Amino acid sequence: MLKFKKGIALIAFLASGALVSCEKKEGISVAESNMESSIQNYDKLVKFVSTLQGVNINDVKFDAVKNEFYIPDSPFRGSLEEIQAFYEISNEYKFKYESN
Repeated sequence: MLKFKKGIALIAFLASGALVSCEKKEGISVAESNMESSIQNYDKLVKFVSTLQGVNINDVKFDAVKNEFYIPDSPFRGSLEEIQAFYEISNEYKFKYESN
């Protein structure tokens, strides 16, 4: 039952990216080093988003004003809290992509 709920939550998260309207943002630049130091597991979260969305890791950006991850020229947007929550329950992802 728990595995089913995780699957539904993950599907809902991925589908939400398709439902968000695309907006073009210009001039948003935040130093990567600032994000890495202020957000726990920043690199892992960026890799998580890039894997789930099927894009290059360099395409995933973070908007510090809205406190969310986004992919330019894509409808995807996910708040930091959402991404962290999904990352925490994604045991299969961690096993497949992070286990040594």
